[in-house]
Amino acid sequence: MKNATLMLVLCCLLWGYSFPVMQLSMKALEGHYFEKGGLSSVSVHVQGIGLNAGFLGWRFGLAALLTALGWREARRGYSRLEVTSGGWLGVFFIAGMICQIAGLRYTLPSVSSFITSISVVFTPLAQAVIFRRAVAGRTWFGVALALCGLIILAQPNPGACENCQVLPVPPFPYFGEALTTLGAIFFTGLVLGLDHMGSRCNPVRMSVAMFCSSSVIGTLISALLCGSALYRSEVIGGLVRDTRFVALLFTLTLFSSVFAIQLMYRFQKFVSPAVASVVYSTEAVFSLIFSLLFRTENLTLLTAVGGGLILAAFVLVTLPGGNNSKPEPVL
Repeated sequence: MKNATLMLVLCCLLWGYSFPVMQLSMKALEGHYFEKGGLSSVSVHVQGIGLNAGFLGWRFGLAALLTALGWREARRGYSRLEVTSGGWLGVFFIAGMICQIAGLRYTLPSVSSFITSISVVFTPLAQAVIFRRAVAGRTWFGVALALCGLIILAQPNPGACENCQVLPVPPFPYFGEALTTLGAIFFTGLVLGLDHMGSRCNPVRMSVAMFCSSSVIGTLISALLCGSALYRSEVIGGLVRDTRFVALLFTLTLFSSVFAIQLMYRFQKFVSPAVASVVYSTEAVFSLIFSLLFRTENLTLLTAVGGGLILAAFVLVTLPGGNNSKPEPVL
């Protein structure tokens, strides 16, 4: 279990990088879109979701291409189960990502990541109720610790953004938090689905199927909400010439999609969903660290205490002697 857990922690580090980078990328995309005549007839908030979906469509289409170029097994030998499993996982994945990135428009990166980690509560409950698999008492205590950390971090924290760019005003209170919580529910379905199907499929081929499914769905949603406005030559030309946007998109895709998803698909099957969900809660801590490095927010006592509780939960559930492990992979 130890090696698999460490690989999932590395996965969380790569995902933590994605939160401030997604926020910066979307600000750049929205700047080019709204400033260069890319407006459609629907409201700005709806167009924002369409832009999120379009960006994710590009990101996951590029991720599928990079995976196919990097792994020989991704270019042939697909079974029906791998295609259908990856396709369905893609539905949960893109739904969760659209909600998450849309919520990032109205919340700080660390708040978004900590709310996303609420799956630490959803997953053990689903494991116990749906799969009838026992959850260790120590894991439940770890869940309680992580939940306390999440509650602390969800409290008003004005000092976290004294020098940050002002976030857009949401259409109604807690809109960003509600979208992010909905995304966490979809991610719970992804974790459980991967646990159920992962051991029967090749992880590389299933990830390509998931990326393709996510890319197609994201592009269709973008076309529905933004029409052809996103693909005006002025908008696309501005984005292509924006080297910072291109660099953010490429590193986000390579590290937080291609490499991170391979780690998730290869190693989650060796731990239970309950333990995996607590490990995944460390993503929020890494997100905070990267947010501080990118200066998208400031460190406060509130974030330090909440993050510390989540780290304590991670240590608790990964100590030797628990009953939630599966056979250890050979590295």
